[in-house]
Amino acid sequence: MTTVDQRIAQLESDIAETERVLTGAPSGFLAAAERPESSSGVPEEVIAIPVVFTMFVLFPIALAFARRIWKRTPAAKSFPENTARLERIEQAVEAIAVEVERVSEGQRFVTKLLSDTSRAALSLPADR
Repeated sequence: MTTVDQRIAQLESDIAETERVLTGAPSGFLAAAERPESSSGVPEEVIAIPVVFTMFVLFPIALAFARRIWKRTPAAKSFPENTARLERIEQAVEAIAVEVERVSEGQRFVTKLLSDTSRAALSLPADR
């Protein structure tokens, strides 16, 4: 525990020494800090100008061009002879669907009759 107390006391004295050195330094020395540059070595103002130009000029132009292309897509054309043909095919398919439903209903009825064992078997009339 005494080691920790000694370490805290040492840190406090280091902080006090640093504050004393900073307050005693000439004001011109501290104010002459150099502005940081970007990682590429180019000032930030030089990078900001093309970014702003791209966002406010080139991006709206690109959007307008894209909307113009999207609006130019032609709509599907329908021909009158194909419309009549498609209506006839649709009617034929509906008629086939009705017939298939009738056949399946008949098949269900016959299957029900054959599987029903509770009914008495019908006997044929005796020969006279």
